[in-house]
Amino acid sequence: MRTGDRELEDIFSKYGKVVKAQIMYDPHTRDSRGFGFVTMDTLDEAEAAREGINGSEINGRVLTVEKARRSRARTPTPGRYYGPPKRRGM
Repeated sequence: MRTGDRELEDIFSKYGKVVKAQIMYDPHTRDSRGFGFVTMDTLDEAEAAREGINGSEINGRVLTVEKARRSRARTPTPGRYYGPPKRRGM
């Protein structure tokens, strides 16, 4: 069974208000990439969810919950970005 955005939101909503829950998918195959992002309403709710859910098992998979972090600020892309190349024949 696959875990979807709605199920992820339900799991985290036990610890507070979920602003957004999103499973990440490969753009070409639409297979799950094995991780997702959840945004909670407050930092306290996020910490409670992290402590309560980390290490639990959902649909046969052990969840690892970490605070998102970015190693460095992103620099703007020069010029215009048109997204990934389009596949022909679709």
